[in-house]
Amino acid sequence: MNRPALCAIVSHLLLLPIAVTVEAGVSGDTELRLQVDNSHFGETESSFELWNDLYYTDRSNGLDMGFQFAIEAGEPSDSARLYQCFIRSNGDGVAPDITIGRFEHIDSSGFSNLDGISFDQQFDHIGWRLYAGKPRRFEAYWQEDADLIIGLFSDLNLLSLYETDRFNRLLLNLGLEQRWSRTRQRNLHLALSGERPEVEEGPQFKDFNLAADLDLDGQNLHRMVLDAHYDLKAQGHLRLGYRYYRPDEEPETFRDRYHGFFSMDRQSILKGVWQLPKYKRLQTNFEFNGSRQDQGNGGLGLASELIYATGFGTVWDGRVDYLESDDDYAFSGYLRYKQPINASAIVELESVYQKKSTQLSGDNHLRGFSCSYSQRIKSAWRVDLSGEWLDHSVRDEEYRLALSFRYEFYQTNVGELP
Repeated sequence: MNRPALCAIVSHLLLLPIAVTVEAGVSGDTELRLQVDNSHFGETESSFELWNDLYYTDRSNGLDMGFQFAIEAGEPSDSARLYQCFIRSNGDGVAPDITIGRFEHIDSSGFSNLDGISFDQQFDHIGWRLYAGKPRRFEAYWQEDADLIIGLFSDLNLLSLYETDRFNRLLLNLGLEQRWSRTRQRNLHLALSGERPEVEEGPQFKDFNLAADLDLDGQNLHRMVLDAHYDLKAQGHLRLGYRYYRPDEEPETFRDRYHGFFSMDRQSILKGVWQLPKYKRLQTNFEFNGSRQDQGNGGLGLASELIYATGFGTVWDGRVDYLESDDDYAFSGYLRYKQPINASAIVELESVYQKKSTQLSGDNHLRGFSCSYSQRIKSAWRVDLSGEWLDHSVRDEEYRLALSFRYEFYQTNVGELP
């Protein structure tokens, strides 16, 4: 018997005898997704996915369980994946929380599902997490799975050690991780974040976030993030950021996929955003960025954005950007309209125009349109309908139609689930 089937049977048997425990409840959802597209070699293909999430919480006994799996069928292939199947014992601060099985996990290398065990404990001013197991990356594009990882992460509230009125928040994160795959690798994680109190007059340095991941064996920088926020008062807000990283996977949203450049290579990006003060309901942003890939290709970009939002949920969002690198350039225009129809339904329309020239694919003019409609039926059912159409000057047009039905269930005997 394969592992997904075994975990399903075990979870089912464990849930049955304790489903009537006081202050216990089962929650989750089931979603069926149907899709037709021609993104695979230009051929029209259809597929469906069945996603199931089931979570059990028993607060009186300090017990949590989770079970998540997906079945995909259609073209070009069929698959079944078990994303989560875990049992967690909550220590209520006296003892650590213990999680065993397959569960979601975030560490210095990104997001994954971990087959293993985790110990977590949080006190008033300090917390720690110890974990071990084999990571499973189901969606990541570049990341390589390790055979085994062992790590220890901690967070410390520095204001508990050093009292000062210059900060409202000052947090330090430290972590050390050992990975075994074809080679052994030790990663060190460092992070510091802070927020200063509000002042009435004059510009001020408001908050910051600094994080870095170091490969101790290779003696190189794996990832670095630096964000700073300046409150300019009457002149708005200025946000500056620097990132050195390699994306785990391609962007998912229509906007991020079809404007500017996107690269899966390791890269450095310097970005600044000036948010002008709102004029009534209108928000104006100006953006600049510079990028450099490890392979040597880099460039500069400018963008402007107008966002108009009403108190009834209507949003207009328009953006224009221009990016130029050593060998490529792209000019993009983007427009989004979001409109609630009533308390339970919403419609969203997006369009994009892009003129791009790259050494790899040559010149291309792109026109694209996306629409989506979401309707909640009563309290448990939701229906989502979406579609995309893309017209390229250098290749055949692309399209995608998707329909999903989602049922959310929730049962409890006493109280509310967290």
